[in-house]
Amino acid sequence: CANLESLINLINPEKGRNYKLYLRDLENAVHPTILFSQHSSTVNAKKIRLWTELCLAMVENSAKFRAPRALLQSRSVDEQFDALFQHVVKNEELHQFYVNRRAELSTKRKQPVANSGSRKAPCSNDRKVAAKKKSLSTTECGCCLEKFVKDEMVSCQEKGHLFCRMCIRKYVAEELYSNQSSKICCISTDGCKSAFNTRQLEHALPQKMNEKLREMQYVADMKKAGQVECNCPKCGSKGFLPKAEKTFSCPKVGCLHKSCRLCHEPGHEPLTCSEVEKQHETGARTNVEEAMSTARIKKCPYCTTQFIPEMGGGCNRVTCNNCRQNFCYVCVSKSCSGRCRRPADLTERAAVKTAGNSAVKRISHGVDEGFFDGMVEKLI
Repeated sequence: CANLESLINLINPEKGRNYKLYLRDLENAVHPTILFSQHSSTVNAKKIRLWTELCLAMVENSAKFRAPRALLQSRSVDEQFDALFQHVVKNEELHQFYVNRRAELSTKRKQPVANSGSRKAPCSNDRKVAAKKKSLSTTECGCCLEKFVKDEMVSCQEKGHLFCRMCIRKYVAEELYSNQSSKICCISTDGCKSAFNTRQLEHALPQKMNEKLREMQYVADMKKAGQVECNCPKCGSKGFLPKAEKTFSCPKVGCLHKSCRLCHEPGHEPLTCSEVEKQHETGARTNVEEAMSTARIKKCPYCTTQFIPEMGGGCNRVTCNNCRQNFCYVCVSKSCSGRCRRPADLTERAAVKTAGNSAVKRISHGVDEGFFDGMVEKLI
């Protein structure tokens, strides 16, 4: 086949899913899949396993090995059958099983049909088989309009509308991942909004989709009950808290961090968030002032005594109060004559401003952005 579409039309030429190998979900389904089917009454585990291995071998070997040469039209069906296993399947166990299976089916076809006049009364096994066939009656899906076994479909609770599992999976996936909704109800065109049978719905959905649905329904139920969803600012774990409460305790073992659900700061009751914010602002301003003051401190090059020179002009040379040595405080040099080419005011202001801006960047978390606007310039 030249492409996927031609392969699908070759394997599944007609509508409906009644094929042992169904490929149409490769191009139509939300999650592309290959469906291997067996008749519902098949309970032979070996037969099911070998049929799956045969399909997989044909798919994998067709992609792995070079295509075999076309068979001559004159070759018999038996020769063509043997050539399929020799050049494509390449599995002797499968070859022998299906040789015996062909012989078994051929023998059954040759057996004469029993005379209807000598029919025996049905035994208990016959009644069980009849009841099983009756339970396997097919019903039309209310969405895609194809027929499926009734026992493998999902029904709504009020009116009993039936839908196939594939249609239910597509609908639930769209509601959960696209619409972010956990409200799953009947999709019948007559306007029915009944919920689905819970057990049937769980069997129809994959495990991850079931977990996602239960999680979203739990969140919706908690919100209806007046609970507020909270995130731990330390580890990111989620939990719920009544609206009347403010302090959220992380439920994760090993964290248990307590935080305010409104401002995400560490728990601060009985203080309000605004009071805590003012405390943060006061502390932040103090830290900036301390950083700027530290930037103005100079050291005597002789005895390392610390001092703060006055800004606003004047000579750059100062006398240490401790050792009485004279030096230039701008370049902190012993040999400078006091006529330092570095302007004192500009140099000092630049150093203080740099220290203030660094402090603002370091402590700006948790404080309003506009609080620091113009603070450094005002403090210089």
